[in-house]
Amino acid sequence: MVNNEVGSDSTKNRLIYKFMKNIFFAILLIFIFFNCKNNKKIEIENLEKEQAPPPPPKKIEENSLIGFACYYEGRRSQPVENITEILKRKNYKELKKKLSSLKPAEKYLATFVCIKLLEKRLLKLDNNELGQINENKKSELKIYFCGGCTEKNDYKLSQLFSEKIKVKKEVEYWFNQIR
Repeated sequence: MVNNEVGSDSTKNRLIYKFMKNIFFAILLIFIFFNCKNNKKIEIENLEKEQAPPPPPKKIEENSLIGFACYYEGRRSQPVENITEILKRKNYKELKKKLSSLKPAEKYLATFVCIKLLEKRLLKLDNNELGQINENKKSELKIYFCGGCTEKNDYKLSQLFSEKIKVKKEVEYWFNQIR
């Protein structure tokens, strides 16, 4: 009889041990589950804080755009096309009018071209036109430069006449190609 009782106690102990072991693992799994869930919430919240939405794209006014290879097809901007046509026709009277254009890009290109033609003694300007050129060179109007898909910068007219920047080289190249 003693053996049966011991065997029974031993079986009971094993059952209790298995039960306790299962409860321990269940509690451990529940703890891990809730802990991981909270960590994921924290990670998601941190990601949302870190990833601010990108700024909206700049809206560039076509009349302020100087570009020689813009957009998907790599075309010239409309102001460049307009001044190119004026130069090809050698319509210097129209070019002089563009010195006072309301379109900043045409104003810059006309000023640039008039200065170059004046230096080559191919153009004569009166005092009003020379005054307009000086005014344009100090202007705070913004011009946007497009150099293909990768480069889009904005400059003030005054910067384009006073600093050595890529735009000036591009405009110089364009001017020499037309002439």
